[in-house]
Amino acid sequence: MIKDKKGENKNNNNNDETTIGNIRDTAINWKSELSSAADRQLQNSKLLFENQIPCEWLATGEAADYLRMSPNALRICVHRGQIRVYRFGRRLRFRVKDLRELLSLKGA
Repeated sequence: MIKDKKGENKNNNNNDETTIGNIRDTAINWKSELSSAADRQLQNSKLLFENQIPCEWLATGEAADYLRMSPNALRICVHRGQIRVYRFGRRLRFRVKDLRELLSLKGA
């Protein structure tokens, strides 16, 4: 170890760089392990849900996400008659087919 004028060790910088390098390498390894685990999980979910019929009906929040608007803006459009809606009791339901038609008409 070499001591500087203040009597502190100069090897600390090298140790810090080595520690930072080790931390970076560990983080990269974890990231690759997580991404490969996520890929495996995605592949398994594709196989699991491959035969499932897609949902034809969407709730208000899901339809709003599909149209990229807020749920309140969607309710306003329903009130104005701009979007076709089906009521089940007090609940609003939207058909995916109707939403796609709306998007194609709007040119979105």
